[in-house]
Amino acid sequence: MEQEVDALWNSFCTLIPSSMRHKVKIFASEIASLTDARYFSAIGAEWLGHFPEKTGLSDTDFASIKTWVTGPEWVLEQMEEEGAEERMKALELSLYKLSSPKLSTNAHFVEYTLEQWLKMNLDIELHPRYWVVSIDEMPTEYELIRLKRTAGLHAILLKMPRLTQDQIIHIIQKSQPYGVVLCGSKEDKTGYKSFDRINDIIDKMQDLQWV
Repeated sequence: MEQEVDALWNSFCTLIPSSMRHKVKIFASEIASLTDARYFSAIGAEWLGHFPEKTGLSDTDFASIKTWVTGPEWVLEQMEEEGAEERMKALELSLYKLSSPKLSTNAHFVEYTLEQWLKMNLDIELHPRYWVVSIDEMPTEYELIRLKRTAGLHAILLKMPRLTQDQIIHIIQKSQPYGVVLCGSKEDKTGYKSFDRINDIIDKMQDLQWV
């Protein structure tokens, strides 16, 4: 029965004209430098993430970067919830993201692996505003159908740092998520780094009128 419902949902979604579908939002996670922040702001990112546990960027350096970039909304990223609201307020931010799965939370973003997400009971009341689903390997077609079904019900952002450009485009096309998560990285030297991989993904998304 569940497979039949999924098949019907998938058929219904394919009937929606592309002009009626929303543009794919971009969450730029793990901003490590002003170079990162300026680049992701320029390509139209909706959110920029400050994740000091991953990037090593101090709150002082973050505050300096924050003054140079306008447009996207900044998000505090943490592994666990403890101290998140206090730190968020200290940094004058209004959003935070947890990188560990948790249902009962005040976080605005919570991250799950694809396996964890597909096992969730999605009929319960869900508190976070946005759900980040991390995908480390190419899903099966059946997993993509189920992901597309839940993406029609919840604001899901897909995080796929280890997949190829073709795999990422295929997954977005099949699942139609609310957004995608792209990650910053350390500079090769001050003020310089390559964004070739992300440029290729963004160019393809622009060609398909997704962003």
